Amino acid sequence: MVLFLILLSLVCKQIDIGDTFVVLYLLITFVVLAIIFTIFITNTNPKFNLTSAKGRNKHLYLKLLRKAMGDKLLVERLIEAERQRLPHASENSLLKLAIERWDHHHRP
Repeated sequence: MVLFLILLSLVCKQIDIGDTFVVLYLLITFVVLAIIFTIFITNTNPKFNLTSAKGRNKHLYLKLLRKAMGDKLLVERLIEAERQRLPHASENSLLKLAIERWDHHHRP
């Protein structure tokens, strides 16, 4: 990214800066490269993967885990209780239902 900005500044110095078409073209190229880079990083780096091996949405799992004060066994029991109620539901649906049930039972 920094290298591209340096190249952009060098190109703009050699080209008449008043030529907005060239600057616009370079800006669009930069945006497209940034998008491609972001997609590549999020697809190849497991740190950015939002779905765990069990097909669970990590955001939902972590939300339920925070509610359970870090008790992973409790979270698994809550998910399993929802699975007993709806055996064919997806993992994400089970997580959402467990969060809703938790919120219902722990209202102030």
